[in-house]
Amino acid sequence: MPLLKAIDQSYGHYDSDRELLERAMDLSSEELSITNNRLREELQIQTQVVEKLKNNLSKIQIHDADWDSNDLFKVAEFISLEIDKRKEAEKALRYSRQAYKTLVETAPDIIYRVNAEGFFTYVNPIGFQLSGFSEDEVYNMRYIDVVRDDYKKRVGAFYIKQVRDRNESTYLEFPLHNINDQELWVGQKVQLIYKDGEYDGILAIARDITEVRRIREDLKKAKVEAEASSKAKEAFLANMSHEIRTPMNAIIGMSRLLRQTKINSEQAKYLNAISTSSSNLIVLINDILDLSKIESGKLELEQLGFSLRDMLDSLFYAQKLLADQKGVDFHYTVDSNIPNALYGDPYRLNQVLTNLINNAIKFTPEGRVELSVKLTKSLNNKFIIEFSVKDTGIGISRENLKSIFDAFSQADTSITRKFGGTGLGLAITRHLVSMMKGEIDVQSTAGVGTEFKVRVPLRKAEKIEVKVEEKIETDLLDLQGLKLLLVEDNRINRLLAFTLLDKWGVSYDWSENGKDAIEQLSKENYDIILMDMQMPVMDGLEATSYIRNKLHLDIPIIALTANAFKDDAKKCIESGMNDVITKPFEPSILYNKILKQIYQKI
Repeated sequence: MPLLKAIDQSYGHYDSDRELLERAMDLSSEELSITNNRLREELQIQTQVVEKLKNNLSKIQIHDADWDSNDLFKVAEFISLEIDKRKEAEKALRYSRQAYKTLVETAPDIIYRVNAEGFFTYVNPIGFQLSGFSEDEVYNMRYIDVVRDDYKKRVGAFYIKQVRDRNESTYLEFPLHNINDQELWVGQKVQLIYKDGEYDGILAIARDITEVRRIREDLKKAKVEAEASSKAKEAFLANMSHEIRTPMNAIIGMSRLLRQTKINSEQAKYLNAISTSSSNLIVLINDILDLSKIESGKLELEQLGFSLRDMLDSLFYAQKLLADQKGVDFHYTVDSNIPNALYGDPYRLNQVLTNLINNAIKFTPEGRVELSVKLTKSLNNKFIIEFSVKDTGIGISRENLKSIFDAFSQADTSITRKFGGTGLGLAITRHLVSMMKGEIDVQSTAGVGTEFKVRVPLRKAEKIEVKVEEKIETDLLDLQGLKLLLVEDNRINRLLAFTLLDKWGVSYDWSENGKDAIEQLSKENYDIILMDMQMPVMDGLEATSYIRNKLHLDIPIIALTANAFKDDAKKCIESGMNDVITKPFEPSILYNKILKQIYQKI
């Protein structure tokens, strides 16, 4: 019984356990079904996400050979890298924006933006500081409101045109209106902004140019004053030249005429002194005028084909006379390898050599002066020619060599007292050599002598262009019977001209100014006119212009001018004159020029 009872109890427990197991299995099956359904739903969602991700990733070009969009591990790794890169880019962008903001807000220039209606949408701090307006005031204003009233229309019109013409970038200067009523000018660079092809406003950078503009105006004023001063200086020098040359013409002319009369030895000595002093004074005037033109930048070099040997021959004979008077031996040599026809400025080159030879002869009490011309370098048709002027004169001390090329400077003040001169010759010579792109140097020993060397570049010329005065056979043609009108206000110069004309057998009338000359021409016919430039009432230029354009006369007119500026000679020719003679002049030059005009007319 106990055994059977135990067995019966065991069966009872079995049935109970089986029931519990069956119930548990039923519950587990239900939960598992629910779980499975949920998993299927999650899988479907994940599949959709992965497919969408794959579709998006397929749009990105990835040049990785191991890349496989089906490999989710690869996808996850790629996305992780991209997220890191994006974080770094966002960090760099934040830094860049902060740096840009700092740069704009601390910039010394006004940086602003306005919308399409012209209202301010951004202004950096300096804009408020310079204008004096607050932020609230500015952001309720249009850009045209801060322009000074007298400039509003032109600034507005400028930017309206800019927008209309789609000029994306422009620059404009204008004054601003500020609450402190201070003068404030800005120079503004503007960039037009477009959005979807439509105008959307402007971005501008405006710099405070008030001080720059003031300096610019001061420079303009200074330039005007300098030009006025230069013109005044030029006018003064021209007037000085005229006022000195006019009486010098009479002095030199009368001296020449007096020399042709019967005079004794004492009178001849006085005449020589007058002639020498007059020549020195003319040289001084020419030097001052040349220095003035050099300093003002108005001295220009000619570029002509010329004969080197003709120039040197003319120079030699002119200087030899001076050397012979002092008992100084003077000669010159020329390198046979130098072509005769050269291209350059023969007049200024002659002036340079004349200055050096004159000095050499002047500072050589006895001995010799040598001019040597050598070819130092040649390439194709370009030559470097060296002109050496060597003397056995008083020489220059080593300490004085540095200053000899300075204007108004001489090696020793005692030289001025003993030999004369202003010290302009070498200063002008150095400037002329420099203008020729050449070099000049000097070697000297006190008491032994001096040598100047000038090296200038010259080109071979195809032809000789220097105008040579046409030689007229004076034995076949003379001025006898010629009727001439002299227009001259200076009584002494009229006397000189009358004396020469009487000597040449020329009949003449005279007028004191251009107006009288025009009246005279309406009464009489003349073969030629000698016309002074500077006269009261009506000067020579006005009179000549009237004769050509109103009276329509083609009578030859020769200008007699005491103005030595090149522009003055040019003005004479442009006014209608046929030729120009600068006072003082050689009588033979006047004679030949008159003869030439009559000869050409015949």
